Amino acid sequence: MGIPTTPTVRAALWLCALSAIAVSCAAPPIKPLPPAPSFRLAVLDFAVPSEWRDPVMPDKLKKERKGWWFGSRDIWRNPGYGRAAADALAREMNQLPFVHMVSRADVAYYMGAKLKLIRETLDEQRRKLEKSDNLKDWQEAERIRALTDADYDRLVETLPPREIGRELKVDRVLVGRVHEAYLAHNRTIHWYWSRVDIEAQLIDVESGKALWSRRAPFSGNIASPSLLLENAAKWMVEAMKNECFYAAAK
Repeated sequence: MGIPTTPTVRAALWLCALSAIAVSCAAPPIKPLPPAPSFRLAVLDFAVPSEWRDPVMPDKLKKERKGWWFGSRDIWRNPGYGRAAADALAREMNQLPFVHMVSRADVAYYMGAKLKLIRETLDEQRRKLEKSDNLKDWQEAERIRALTDADYDRLVETLPPREIGRELKVDRVLVGRVHEAYLAHNRTIHWYWSRVDIEAQLIDVESGKALWSRRAPFSGNIASPSLLLENAAKWMVEAMKNECFYAAAK
C-alpha cells in the first residue's frame, strides 16, 4: 500500500526531482589532475653557514650563550642539520609516484668519492709546488697544507649541481641552504623552543635552470628542530606539487 499524498505534496516532489535533474545537467564534470611527468631526482645535502662548523671537527655541536638575566639563553646549532634537511625532503619526495629517487646513501657515496678526489688532487698539487724554488709556489703549498676538514667540506659544496646531476644520471637535482636552525633554552624559566629557516631549489639538469624555489621559516615551542624540519619538508613538497609538477602537466 503506497504512502498517501496530497496534490501539494506531489507537486513538491516533482519540483525537487526537476531541480536535481537541472543541477546534474548544469554542473560540469570534475576533471582529475593530469598525471605529472616522471623524472629521476637526486637530493643533495643542504649547505649550512660556515660559522657553524668547527675547523677541526666539522660535525661538532655548537653551543653559545646569549642575553642576560631573564633573557639569558643557551642556543645549540648542529652542522648536521644540512644533511637532516635533505633527508627530510628526500623522504617526502620519495612518496610521489612520479619521482624516481637516487637513494641518499648513493648520493653520500658519490660525494665521499668527490671529497677523496679533491683531497688527492690538492695533495698532489702541493707536493709539486714544494719542489719548486719559487716563493709563491711554497706559499701556495703551505696554504693547501693548512686546509681543514671544514675547508674541504666547503669545496665539495661548491661543485656545480648540474655536473653532479649528470654524473648521477638524473633529470633534476634538489639543492638548498639552511639559513637558521637551532634549539634554544631559557636559563631562567627553563623554556625550550626551536626555529628553522631553510631554502630549497629544484634544478633541471639539462638546461641548468631553476624550475622552482621556496624558502620556509618555521618556529615552535618544542625542543626539536628536527620535527620542524619535517614540517617544513612536508610544506615545501606540497607547494612544489601544486606550483611545479601539476602546473607543468596542465
